[in-house]
Amino acid sequence: MKPIVALTLLFCVSPAVAGVDGADDLHISISLTEGEHSRDSNSTSTAISINGGKLVYDRSYSGYRANKRTPVHKQIGIKADDINRLKKVIAEKKLLVSHRLERPTNGPGRYSIAALSIALGKKRASIKVSGTISRIDNEPLYKSAQALIEEIQRIVEANE
Repeated sequence: MKPIVALTLLFCVSPAVAGVDGADDLHISISLTEGEHSRDSNSTSTAISINGGKLVYDRSYSGYRANKRTPVHKQIGIKADDINRLKKVIAEKKLLVSHRLERPTNGPGRYSIAALSIALGKKRASIKVSGTISRIDNEPLYKSAQALIEEIQRIVEANE
């Protein structure tokens, strides 16, 4: 009788320990550097990792007035509806196919360099987007990557 009770308790508790439904099959790693080439050159580096229902978000600054900005480090548990929204963006924007869009980043003005690694179930993709904003802002791949990054930003801001 005791082993049956113990097994029953184990099965009742295990879903709560397992984490967020659907989170185990989603893994995202993003490295993003955005900056400006000008007299007041500066850049912001963001690292995002989503793994097993946990989001780790780091942001640092360099260049002009970087010492006046505080680096950010956050660890957030992701809710099931957040995971579902991320999966929806990945599907709608067709981000489970590896792509590259590389344009020069050394000209004057704002630039962006993004590397995304996405795994959903058995599908994996590696995406690299770089260039000055004026050259890539109308590119579908840049817009798709930005959509995913913006959705993650919403999750981070909602948990502040």
